[in-house]
Parts: sequence; structure tokens; C-alpha cells
Amino acid sequence: MEKAEQFEAINKVYLNIIRSLNSIDDMTELIHCIYDSLDSILDTTTVFIALYDHQRDQIIFQYYKDIDDIRVIEKASQSSAITFKVIKSGKPLFLTCRDLEALYAKKRKPFGKKSKVWLGVPLKIMGKTIGTLAVQSYTDPFCYSENDIPLLESIAEFIAFALYRKQKEMDLNESEKKYKYAVEIGEMIRKKIGLAVHDELCPHLIGIQSYCMALKKTIPPIHTELLNGFSKIEALLSDSILMSRALSKGLSPAHFVINGMEQVLIELCTTVENVFKTRCRLFWDNSFIIENEKIQQLYYIIQEAVYNSIKHGRPKNILISVRQKNRENMILIEDDGSGISKELESQAECNQKGMGMKIMMYRAEQINFSISWVRNKIKGTTVRVFSKDQP
Repeated sequence: MEKAEQFEAINKVYLNIIRSLNSIDDMTELIHCIYDSLDSILDTTTVFIALYDHQRDQIIFQYYKDIDDIRVIEKASQSSAITFKVIKSGKPLFLTCRDLEALYAKKRKPFGKKSKVWLGVPLKIMGKTIGTLAVQSYTDPFCYSENDIPLLESIAEFIAFALYRKQKEMDLNESEKKYKYAVEIGEMIRKKIGLAVHDELCPHLIGIQSYCMALKKTIPPIHTELLNGFSKIEALLSDSILMSRALSKGLSPAHFVINGMEQVLIELCTTVENVFKTRCRLFWDNSFIIENEKIQQLYYIIQEAVYNSIKHGRPKNILISVRQKNRENMILIEDDGSGISKELESQAECNQKGMGMKIMMYRAEQINFSISWVRNKIKGTTVRVFSKDQP
């Protein structure tokens, strides 16, 4: 093949690989498409990718294409593999028939059949060797030469990038599954607690209140101090019943749709003031329009932000603003507490959030919203929740 033709063929291989990277999601299919593309300029009858497991000190032979079969995952001890030399040195290795015979003579048992020629290059991600891309021939000792090293190295860069991208996607999917599971478990527990509060706790408190009132009637009027004590108990029980009912409503998904977002937020503010003795106000912009299926997620984001504010910032005042600005739905939860710590604010910016923040973000992403945490200039924190799309 002339140099010009070879150059054109190599560019065509690169183009096919780039197209495959952008169009194929399945890693096994992608690797074999790369093998097929490479076959037009290099013999890939026997080719494999070996990845190194640093923790187990073990080589995993992955995406292995052979004359007889295609093995997806096989494992071999690093001590018996020539491949380990490439991984250890981080440099290409070309072994002729004579080199291989010398190794076999030293009782270095090959992984599989004896090769006539072997060529391997390191797979690197951000300067770190993670494995090897290798080709070999069982029949032709002149199938490859040292001149093939630059070509194989450039292909290895594409494969390393594909492996890195796929691993990131898998990590992201696994993370998303984890948060989805946490949210689903949370919803299930909320429903159970809501039903238990409504069906068991509230009637129980009402029963105690009724018993207290009946008992109070048996006390002679002269026992003023005792009667006053019973009156205080009755008042406390009345407050407890009201708070329990409000709590059960907040835990009921149907309540969000029936009463609408404004009403459930008014009830949230009332509960916060009654339970935590923190002034909580709602500003509602009537131009704010939201679909019913998004109300529940937004409510729990706001509720979590309010409770986090009380727990960590200990504010005197909290303001929930629900508005539309420049046709963008926006929610602000502002407080005058001690404010989010610089460390947490930095973690929020660097995507190193805790589980609570990540679940809030997961909820927001499910309804196409974004969320951010900002430390106010004077004091306090602002949590900003805004839609990514226009209504």
C-alpha cells in the first residue's frame, strides 16, 4: 500500500471510530466496531484489551477476539502474562518470534496458544496506565512490525477514552439509581407515617383529650390549681392534634393536588411557626404556573430547605418566595440565620454535596429544575430553585 493510500485508510479508520463513539452505547459492540475498522489496515484476527485491577493485582482480559471465539471477560494472573510488562512499564512492547520462543523456553507459559508475533501498547487515561491493547498472530511471524506501534497507540487513545466515558456513564447511572431508590423509599415511609399519624395518632390524642375533659368534670371547683393544670393539658393536646393533622396532610401526595401548591406552602409556614417558633412567611406570585405532577417534588425540596435552615442556621425569619421572572419559574428560600458554611458552599459549587443536597438535586432534575445554595452577604442563606425551561 502506497503512503498516500495508507494515510487515507488510517484517516478513514479514525473517522469510523469517532462515528462509533458518538452513535454506539453498548461497550462490547463499540469495541468490536473499532476492531472491524482497524482490520482494514491491521490484522485483528486476534486482538484483546486487558485491564488492570490495581486492588486485586489482577489482569482482566476484556473484549477478547480470537480465531476460535470471542471472550468478553476472562481473568489471568499477572505473573503469567506478557501483558503485565506493558502495564508495568507504560510503554509499547513488540515481541518477535525469537523473543517469544526465548520467553517460552524460560517456562513463561502464555495465556492461550503460543504466538509467533506479539504487539501491545498501553491504554492510558490522564497519564495513568489502566491496561493494554494488544494484537498477535499464531501463524505469521511477520504479521506486525515496530512500524505499527504509532498506529496502535493512536487507536489505544480512542479506546481508553471510550472506556473512561463508559465508566463515567455507569457511575452516573448507578448514582442516579441510588438516589431514585432513596427517594422512593422516602415516599413509601412518608405515606406510612402520614397514614399512621392520621389513623392512629390523631384519634389517640383526641381520646386522651376527651378522657381529660371527662376527668376534669369530676374535680370539685375548689381545686382551682388542679383545674388550671387540666386546662393547660387540654390546650396542649389541642395544639398536638392540630399539628398532627397538618403533619399527616404534608405527608399525603393527594393533598398536594387537591389543595394546590400555594395552600400546602401556607400550611408548611403555619407548621414551622407552631412547632419551631420561627417566623415563616410566603410570597406567592399569581403568575407562577406549575403542573400538578411537579408540585410534590417542589414541596419536598422547599420543605427540606426550610428544615435545613432551622436545623443549621437557627434563623428568626424565613421567607419563601414563589414567583415568575422573565417567564422563568423561580423559588427562593431565604433566611436570616448563621448562613451556610463556606465549606458547604464550596462543596455545593464543586458537586461534593451531602446526601440531603444530592436528593434535593435529584428531585429537581426529575422535574427539569435546577437548585443552588448561596451564602447571603449580610447573614443567612438563600436556596434558589428555578426551572430550566420556560412555561
